[in-house]
Amino acid sequence: MSGSWYVKGDAPDRQKFIEEAYTPDVWEFWLKKGETAEIVFLDDDRFGVYRHVMPLDGRYEKFTCNGEDCILCGMGKSRSYFEYYNIIDLRTYKNRDGKDVTMTRRALAAGKDLAAMLQLRRSERGGSLAGKKFKVTRMGEKSPSAGNDYQYLKDVDLSKVPNDIKPYDWVKVLRPLPAGQIKSILEYAPQSSKGGAAVRRDDFLADATSPAPETPPAHGEDEIPF
Repeated sequence: MSGSWYVKGDAPDRQKFIEEAYTPDVWEFWLKKGETAEIVFLDDDRFGVYRHVMPLDGRYEKFTCNGEDCILCGMGKSRSYFEYYNIIDLRTYKNRDGKDVTMTRRALAAGKDLAAMLQLRRSERGGSLAGKKFKVTRMGEKSPSAGNDYQYLKDVDLSKVPNDIKPYDWVKVLRPLPAGQIKSILEYAPQSSKGGAAVRRDDFLADATSPAPETPPAHGEDEIPF
């Protein structure tokens, strides 16, 4: 199944992407070098898009490619193909209210190598990752931010997932930004890193490497059903 700027399933040929859209906040799963986390796949609904990964303010941001009308392609910026998955991150952290939160929805962005590994894990687990619990480790600094070692732990009962943890609507949250917004981000992001008073890029685009402005449902360790 495909849309004008995405494909569900195997990697596509070059798509013609829509020009006007927006990208709401999305929380991406990521690990530090040497870090390990346990995750559960909420589904196996692979959602593929081309994205431009660009350094801004000392870190990297992803911009969904707009195909033949893409302003970043027009600037000669390279793009990469990512497959997105809905997962639950079982790590514990403190939310803004100081409460320990253990189960959080995350978007797992798998580049070419990680997507190939997940395809292997899928074939090992009967053709689907849905309901599979994995121990994930990022082995090195140059390893994918979503980890490069996925060890299967067990199958879990997805009916026990709290009702307030819903899968992302990929068509909504990964839509390409309008060209004007991208221009604004590229113009103002360097200023914010130098202490300027210009509009921050976070006003336009969710940070791919830290919690988004929204507050997720809070679930403690004693609520983990699997």
